[in-house]
Amino acid sequence: WRNNNCTPLKSFNLISTYGKWHPDESNRPEIDDAPVFTPTEEEFKDAIGYIASIRPQVEKYGICRIVPPSSWRPPCPLKEKSFWKCTEFNTRVQQVDKLQNREPKKKETQPRVQKKRKRRKKLRFGMSQKLRSAESADQDEKFGFQSGSDFTLEEFQKYADMFKEQYFGMKGSDEISLFEIKQHKEMWRPSVEEIEGEYWRIVVCPDDEVEVDYGADLDTAIFSSGFPKSYLSDANKQDPYGLSCWNLNNLRRQPRSVLSFETEDISGVVVPWLYVGMCFSSFCWVVERC
Repeated sequence: WRNNNCTPLKSFNLISTYGKWHPDESNRPEIDDAPVFTPTEEEFKDAIGYIASIRPQVEKYGICRIVPPSSWRPPCPLKEKSFWKCTEFNTRVQQVDKLQNREPKKKETQPRVQKKRKRRKKLRFGMSQKLRSAESADQDEKFGFQSGSDFTLEEFQKYADMFKEQYFGMKGSDEISLFEIKQHKEMWRPSVEEIEGEYWRIVVCPDDEVEVDYGADLDTAIFSSGFPKSYLSDANKQDPYGLSCWNLNNLRRQPRSVLSFETEDISGVVVPWLYVGMCFSSFCWVVERC
């Protein structure tokens, strides 16, 4: 498929993921869920004030979920054709089995050269694109990550869906087609709890190599944002979502925000970052350095 402004969709040719679903070995930990808050329409008018009001309840968790009133339904600019189909971003390869343990048990006796060769093969899971040189990939590893493929959001969604379908439904297949996946779709459909249990099995007791891709640290000033931006909104229409205090592009400008004293547009501090994930991709919860 092609139009005058976009490149054709890349083809996806799935190969073995090395990992397999082990539902009988689920390792879902017993942890408390993050608290959920549902502000009223009136409370929702003041983002900083509401966050301050729930702070005493949230501090011991470090994270919470705030569910907006049902009337608040901002559009997602990322779904516009110019971004969804035409704008590419670079991904990183995440070795899920090494998030907690440096080496899965099965691989401890394997020579390092052999492990590295196998990892190179998996680096291109599902993509029929050009490879980066081994020297370049080695350089990335020194900084803690391997560089993956370039995707549009549309391509990444297809890639993520096919990975999930193969991992949970077509175990042991070396190569399958999208048609075959659709024909056997009823075979995979695991629950959220089953997926979470499999994730923790891979992290805590790894005996397979499992790699996924994710997009990280995408500067919304360059790539676009999940929220409309006020300076792009038609001033005559007074877009309430482009001006909303809950719009992450505006949150730092609120009078009681400590970031309102920062005059420079610092990426990742003042300008939000965008992250794009798939099944098993992870981002550790940390205390910001700023």
